[in-house]
Amino acid sequence: MTKKIVAMHITHISNEDAVCLEIIQEKIKLFAMSMYLNIEEQIENIFTKIDQILQFVKGPRNLIVTDSNSRSKTWHDEIRNTRPKSVGIHGKQPSP
Repeated sequence: MTKKIVAMHITHISNEDAVCLEIIQEKIKLFAMSMYLNIEEQIENIFTKIDQILQFVKGPRNLIVTDSNSRSKTWHDEIRNTRPKSVGIHGKQPSP
């Protein structure tokens, strides 16, 4: 028996640093969110964004995954991209 799974992109929550999906299988609904949290942004602003998301996705089945410190100088991170700037980073075009 094949079970139908529907995934919808929630565009008013998603942006260049976050993607939110509503996943439905029969009577089960799950919100899945992946976010990049910029180390230079104030933590209070980040908490406000997460609170807004949680208000929208009310319910027992929510999954939020964050990349919250991978670019942190705390971890002595350095950008090691050796590709030419014309290629860009992570598929984004370089600024003129």
